[in-house]
Amino acid sequence: MNKPVISPGRTYRILILILIALTPIFNLGEILALLSNSLRVSDISLTPIYIKLIKDAGFIAIICVGILNYLKNKRLFLHKNFVYFMISILFSVVISVIAGTGISYILYGARWILPLLTLFFVYKYIDERFQETLTRLLLWLFLFAFVLQVWELFHLKTWFGPGFMGLSLRNPGFFIAPTLMAVFALLTMYYTYHFVKNSFIKNGVVYLLGPASVILAASGTGLISLMLFYFVNLYCFTRQKMLILILSVLIMFSGVIMLPTLTNRGDIYKSFYARVGIMGDSIGFQNLVLSQKFGMASNVASTAKRMSTDDDGASFVADSTVTSIAYNSGLFSLVLFFSFALGLFLKRQICFHLWAIYLPFMMTNILFESFPANLLFVVNMAYFYYLKQQNRQRLLSKSVSK
Repeated sequence: MNKPVISPGRTYRILILILIALTPIFNLGEILALLSNSLRVSDISLTPIYIKLIKDAGFIAIICVGILNYLKNKRLFLHKNFVYFMISILFSVVISVIAGTGISYILYGARWILPLLTLFFVYKYIDERFQETLTRLLLWLFLFAFVLQVWELFHLKTWFGPGFMGLSLRNPGFFIAPTLMAVFALLTMYYTYHFVKNSFIKNGVVYLLGPASVILAASGTGLISLMLFYFVNLYCFTRQKMLILILSVLIMFSGVIMLPTLTNRGDIYKSFYARVGIMGDSIGFQNLVLSQKFGMASNVASTAKRMSTDDDGASFVADSTVTSIAYNSGLFSLVLFFSFALGLFLKRQICFHLWAIYLPFMMTNILFESFPANLLFVVNMAYFYYLKQQNRQRLLSKSVSK
């Protein structure tokens, strides 16, 4: 029997690369307005909806190919805690429908969880070779974004306000949110550090352009992740681990205190306190285990609320992955999500680096709706699964040889 010309694995990889390559166009209207100093409000989308929907179409295409492949091969990513997490999501949907949650919120919730569903299918097809290919693409995109940041530094006048020497305070590259630019720079540093062999490129991105990009974005989350990223390096390459750990905690504490100075944003703590307040207010009896309000703590729900004249007051800006999961699907789902994600953790520098980036980001942003961070999270969870399988095979071969 002849093999198909394009295998499911190759289809997944092509779709992922296309989606990542298209990242600069997903905020095209807003960025063009920002660069021309004509952006007035961020609540109204200036990018045509058919461009923004390309992301969703890409995720749906991966899932559709996956379903067809499953019907043929009966293979799914069945990591225990991941399956339990998805079952808890399904129960929250059912409970929300019974409780009278509107169908629009259910659809918003479906879009919210959509990127993570792709892990069911791509888990088997992300290996080191693909990560190297993805790294090359990310490097070119990052260089383009960095050039944009430098241009914005000297030419943006009104949106983020003036900073040091009258230069633009925050510079988001081809994103509308500076934090997304900072995380994109950090993820490029992560990929460059682990998948680029050329020391000149590696050192240039990891120790020069990457941190410069985070500083230009003036993101408190990005700066915390940047410090953690370098602490991981120190921790992994020294024998005095306890000393490094203590010093890291002290430096981190000092860094957090100095965030207003480092970012030139005197009100940066207000943003943090607001998120903590939202997190506390969002947890109640109705979502102590599972949730009756699926989809209400999603970005698309809060955007729809701002654009609607008929405000039911149900949705809100969660501004945190933790808040979003807890409110949309319950605290039980939140525990299952981190049990699954940390269950793929390996005691390797690459895992420490990734979580140094994602943990602070999850505290201040909704990961599932932040592109391309959500797609790269799925890719790396699949890659960590691949590394775990390799470890098991090595242990098995050793035991057989004995």
